[in-house]
Amino acid sequence: MRTLITVLALTCLINTGQAIAEDVKPFVDFNGQPRSVEEYFDPEKWTVVMIWRHDCHVCNQEVDSYAFFHDGNPTVQVLGLSIDGQADKAGAENFIASYSLPFDNLLGELNDVSEYYKNLTGRRFLGTPTFLIFNPQGQLKGNRIGGVPPEIIRNYIKRSSGK
Repeated sequence: MRTLITVLALTCLINTGQAIAEDVKPFVDFNGQPRSVEEYFDPEKWTVVMIWRHDCHVCNQEVDSYAFFHDGNPTVQVLGLSIDGQADKAGAENFIASYSLPFDNLLGELNDVSEYYKNLTGRRFLGTPTFLIFNPQGQLKGNRIGGVPPEIIRNYIKRSSGK
């Protein structure tokens, strides 16, 4: 009986820990509201998270193609995640406005984004741009550091979803 009580207590602690972890919102939207990437998952769409910084040369080169990718694929959505943090929020806002980005963007501190990436992939965050690809069930299916033409991600999603 004592063993059963111990197991039940541990299960409660584990489940409580999972619930707390799911409620953590390490990023903010550009209105200052706490957000998590997971809030943006859509059961009808793949989600491509583009981690960027406003002064990243490659990010500036590729973001237009990701805006078209977002608008041109009804089964895929792009979510931007800026590592500019509060100290450089104005730079991030200018980046979004300059490219008239049609997709949602979140703002994160570099340490929070790095921790999020490491928790997901088991690897150290190396820089921008970085892409995370989630299936409609919210499972991480791929990630890539560095520039990636959207066509490669489109083909990957097509192969992965069997379409």
